[in-house]
Amino acid sequence: MPKSKKLWMQAAKKESESSKKPEEINKKKLEILKKALEHIPNDLEIWKEAVALENNEGAIKLLYKAVECVPHSTELWLALAKLETYENAK
Repeated sequence: MPKSKKLWMQAAKKESESSKKPEEINKKKLEILKKALEHIPNDLEIWKEAVALENNEGAIKLLYKAVECVPHSTELWLALAKLETYENAK
């Protein structure tokens, strides 16, 4: 499998272009981005794209995994804190 972020992003874009409905576009794009993260788990841009496509519950799950893979990203930590409950965010 490719380790190139550029190829994965192009694949997600191309796959999403084949659908007409917005929910199908997001679903297909998210599937590809999740596969990309299996091969490039420390890429901040792919994490941000994937989280943006998820609903709140899915975004929280992804962000927990994201902060494990990219612990130095304050952006991911802040995004997780905003979505979590006050107690969990502490």
